[in-house]
Amino acid sequence: MQTIYFNILFIAMLFFSGELAGQNNLSGTWEGTIEQTKGDQHSEFDLTMKIIQSGNEIIGRSIIEIEGMFVEMEIRGSVHSGVFTQIKDTRIIDSNEKDGIEWCDKSYQLVYKLKEKEKVLEGHWQGTTSFSTCVPGKIFLKKQIIRA
Repeated sequence: MQTIYFNILFIAMLFFSGELAGQNNLSGTWEGTIEQTKGDQHSEFDLTMKIIQSGNEIIGRSIIEIEGMFVEMEIRGSVHSGVFTQIKDTRIIDSNEKDGIEWCDKSYQLVYKLKEKEKVLEGHWQGTTSFSTCVPGKIFLKKQIIRA
C-alpha cells in the first residue's frame, strides 16, 4: 500500500518538477549499476533510483537487485550547485536476501553530467551494516526517458 502512495506522489511531483518547466531537476527514474571493488575482484548489482527533487532536497527510493535478491530503500539527500548530490539510505522498505546476508546502509556522492546527450549520475558510495563496514564502490546511472 505504501508503494502505491509513493508512486502517486512520484507522478504528481514529476508534473510539478523543474524538468517539465525547463529547469535542471533530478526528479525521475535513474537506472544503472552499483559496484563493489576489492582488489582485483569486482561485484556489480542492478540499481534503480526513483528521485523526487523539491528545491535542493531529494526524497525517493532505491532498489538494488542481484541473483533473485533485492532491497528497496527509502533515500533522502540534497543537491549542491545543481550538479553534486549527496544521498543516504534511511530505511529498508522491502527486501529479499539469502541467510547470512545483510544489506549495506549506503551514502552516495554523485555528480550530474551530460554524456553523449544522456543525463547521467556518477560517483562513489560507502556503507555499513550492523556489524562491519561495507566494501565501497562506484555508481553509474542514466536517466530514463518517460515514454507514452
